[in-house]
Amino acid sequence: MKAFGTLLSCALLVAGCTQVIDQFYSKDDFNTQSFQADIAQCKERSASLVAMRMNADNSKAQADDEIIRECMTSKGYMVQLETK
Repeated sequence: MKAFGTLLSCALLVAGCTQVIDQFYSKDDFNTQSFQADIAQCKERSASLVAMRMNADNSKAQADDEIIRECMTSKGYMVQLETK
């Protein structure tokens, strides 16, 4: 669990250097109904985790997006980011 926290912190620091404009999710057996259920579950989960993992250099939105991306990846989605 400590390694996960360290990895998340590093990811948040890197994310602070770039601005994500959009994100795209794909999966082999992708369908809209499953996607909507998965993203809703990840968003619900992230709400409680953001407060614990956010540091002063990252906005709530950046921390929230990162946690949602990690959750969706754990559900088998590939995440593609469009950055600025």
